[in-house]
Formats: sequence, C-alpha cells, structure tokens
Amino acid sequence: MEKTLNYYPELGHMVGVKASLVISQALEWTRYLPNKNKGWFCRTREDWESSLGLTRREQETARRKLVSLGILEEKLQGMPARLWFRIDSKRLIKILIGRRKQPNILYNRI
Repeated sequence: MEKTLNYYPELGHMVGVKASLVISQALEWTRYLPNKNKGWFCRTREDWESSLGLTRREQETARRKLVSLGILEEKLQGMPARLWFRIDSKRLIKILIGRRKQPNILYNRI
C-alpha cells in the first residue's frame, strides 16, 4: 500500500525539508487522535523512519530544530518511559503568518 504525505514547500523553505516532513507527518497523525489526548501522540523512532524514511540522526536533528522554534513539543511519559509529541498549532500559524509579513524572520534563527 502506497502512503502519501502532504508537503508544504513554503514550510520547507522556512525550517528545512526534513523538519517540514516531520511537521506534516505529525499533523497527519494528530488528525486521528481522540480529544482526551489533547494533541499528544506517541510514536517510536521506527514509526518515524517507516513513515518518512529519515534515519535516527535526521529525525533528531529535525525534531531539535522544531522544538527550538516552539513548533514541536516533546515529553517522556509512562512506564517504561516513551516519547510523546505535540504540534503547537498556534505557534506554527503565528510563524507562518509572520513569515509572510517578514520574509527573513526564521532564516536568522535556524
């Protein structure tokens, strides 16, 4: 079965292609969450790799960039501890709107 993923070139120019793919996949997974999760979802490194084809290092670099920009939140939770993720959609929208008003807003931060 072939998987497809939306890619947003404007976002790719802002945060990089790999980080943009992480956002796109996270948004896709978030669509199917029950409300009780409040946007948080748990995925393994293997889940990310099979969905995006990114190596562990590529995933970590992309996630680190997104966390530093405030777009992605991460937390360890549970026993055994697992990594949970959430997109800060308000921050993402604010950055996208700011990008349109000030074209170089993110280039200096990355």
